[in-house]
Amino acid sequence: MMAHINEHVAFEYRKQIQEQLGVPLPDMDKEMPREIEVEVSRMLAAAADKLLMKSQAEVQQQQA
Repeated sequence: MMAHINEHVAFEYRKQIQEQLGVPLPDMDKEMPREIEVEVSRMLAAAADKLLMKSQAEVQQQQA
């Protein structure tokens, strides 16, 4: 059951990252050329940082 819940959490996180980037992410099952994979990884890291800052700001706002 926890694996199923984790899967839903991962899908929600992926959706939020896509919204942050403004473009859909490539399928997880597809292989990509190395250069594209590196660029996607950089974009994901930046989007994840922005999403983390947004979440932290929301938590601080709720605590205030």
